[in-house]
Amino acid sequence: MTLVSNQPMVRKPTVDFNRGYYSPAGLGQAPGDATLPSCNLGAVIGTIAGSGVYHCLGVMGSFTAEVSGDLVLLINDDSYGDNLGSFDALIQKP
Repeated sequence: MTLVSNQPMVRKPTVDFNRGYYSPAGLGQAPGDATLPSCNLGAVIGTIAGSGVYHCLGVMGSFTAEVSGDLVLLINDDSYGDNLGSFDALIQKP
């Protein structure tokens, strides 16, 4: 999987992490209440719907699903209400 940012540029967010553009790899340690605290804040993460298991994907991540279902891609964050922008994802069969 390859992810590309559609943001005008990648820049470091302000100290309070409320502003800024991220690459799909994210930037800096995520807070403890983020969806996946072990992955960078703002990084692309993925899950199989309903599994409850999240994987840190970043720019070119991969994982083997343990269950069948829909692939869900999202941004690792602790507050989704202040987000904007998008990434394009290219998903290829191995």
